[in-house]
Amino acid sequence: MRFVFGPVPSRRLGLSLGVDIVPHKTCTLDCLYCECGPTTIHTMERREFFDPEYIVDEVRRLLDEKITFDWLTFSGSGEPLLNSKFGYIASRLKDLVGDRIALLTNSTLLFFDEIRKEAGYCNLVLPSLDTAIEETFLFLNRPTEGITVKDVIRGLHLFKKEYPEVKMFLEVLFVRDVNDKEEELVELRRAIEYIEPDEIHLNTVTRPPSYKVDPVDYSFMLEAKNFLGFKNITIIGKFRGTSTDRLYEETLVESLRRRPLTLEGLAEVIGDRSIADELIKNLILKGAVEIISYGGKLFYRLKDS
Repeated sequence: MRFVFGPVPSRRLGLSLGVDIVPHKTCTLDCLYCECGPTTIHTMERREFFDPEYIVDEVRRLLDEKITFDWLTFSGSGEPLLNSKFGYIASRLKDLVGDRIALLTNSTLLFFDEIRKEAGYCNLVLPSLDTAIEETFLFLNRPTEGITVKDVIRGLHLFKKEYPEVKMFLEVLFVRDVNDKEEELVELRRAIEYIEPDEIHLNTVTRPPSYKVDPVDYSFMLEAKNFLGFKNITIIGKFRGTSTDRLYEETLVESLRRRPLTLEGLAEVIGDRSIADELIKNLILKGAVEIISYGGKLFYRLKDS
């Protein structure tokens, strides 16, 4: 599969079947904490990128396999709304899966009227807003030219006002010594009151970042939650635990049962390179997986396959 990955366990979406509709690291931001690596195509220019029928067909083929998932989620390693065919793709996929379309977005393009309209095809939008202060936005999120944090906040407000039926779970990711000051929390609270999301999710750096930044500790997360003071606010952590680890491992094993995969291939299946690396090491120790070399690359293969 070129455009579809998973389903993978998600901290906020249960089992999420991902759809990646932009080239790797094509984004309006180059966030210091991004787990996908530095942005290589830093732009706010929208393009079609791929034939939308190929994307729809891939999803249809997976659905024919009776695959189980909770949400079909536009996500991946870039900003989905940069695809100029987003509205068309979302409407076609909604015909296939019903009201289970989610969108992970960095929120930067929602100040455009036509893009808000396209995002309105989704049933759940999970946008991000890490700061309401322009100086911090420039340092932490590193937007391409033409995007300000005021535009981001205004776009989020207008989207929620124009599409109240679409659930909005707003994520704030804190980085130590960057957006964890009291003045940040004051301005964030003001922005969130203006946006009026259905839920607020507080997060921090939990996976290897693109640049050297550190997470805040849990005590700060509690302080931030209390300071912001909203009833619908939650601290989210790693979606890990006994049952989830087993689900990750089962997903990985089923993929290896079909064909040998490199670590990069496993990371695409799991949606997280660090988790894939950890799990494959455990499977090797158990004697379930072997390493083979082919074409100058290392592949992992089930021993009984």
